[in-house]
Amino acid sequence: MTEISGPDLEAITFRYNHEQELMKAVAAGDKVWVNTLNQKWKDNIQYCDFTYRLPEDPLRVQKNNFVILNTLMRVAAHDGGLPPLYLHIISEKYAKAIERASSLEELGADMHDQMILEYTDAVHRLSTHGHSKKVVEILEYISANIRTELSRSSIAEAFHISSSHLSQIFKEEMGISIVQYIQRQRIDLATYYFELGETNISEVASLVGYTDSSYFTRVFRKVTGVSPSACLASLHQKPGQPSNTERKDTHAV
Repeated sequence: MTEISGPDLEAITFRYNHEQELMKAVAAGDKVWVNTLNQKWKDNIQYCDFTYRLPEDPLRVQKNNFVILNTLMRVAAHDGGLPPLYLHIISEKYAKAIERASSLEELGADMHDQMILEYTDAVHRLSTHGHSKKVVEILEYISANIRTELSRSSIAEAFHISSSHLSQIFKEEMGISIVQYIQRQRIDLATYYFELGETNISEVASLVGYTDSSYFTRVFRKVTGVSPSACLASLHQKPGQPSNTERKDTHAV
């Protein structure tokens, strides 16, 4: 049996303890905790060198590391209540960015921190945890039907309650109206599609439930502060890299 030396055991212990703590922080949607852990990772980067696995191809080694990280963060975000559609979109975005990377610099600390923070932020904003059973069911219904025509009356009908009662319980728990919430989720989803490489604004509008691309553009500007075309232009400034665009907490009315 091969004996594990002291320094190696120390590195293994750090990596697995850090991994478990990081997954808990992401599942909690706690960005402060995650930032602290990201700094801890940088301060102990000597424990995270896996180039010995494939010394002739360090880029492939780093890509493998990021694929593992993407998977772990997706699992943590799922545990944190992030709806499946958003899990898929974020995971897909980083899977493509990882494989497109042509240098170790592209797969450095910036992408590491950005990936973890994006999953964490999504959990913070979109998690279904912490709400009453009825509101969780409504949130899950909206997520599952976000690409279809949704209205306050159609949702109320699906849950056999009045529109006024739906509005009341939703606003009390979520702090915004159900119409504002739907608009916000659709624009978030549209932004993720842009980050995935979709560039046809009309097609993206249709993918997120808008049949009128002009109306989609107006709502997009209200929610994000920029037009869809401006968003696309900013994404194309750094081809091959995931966006680090800050998502605002303003809502269209």
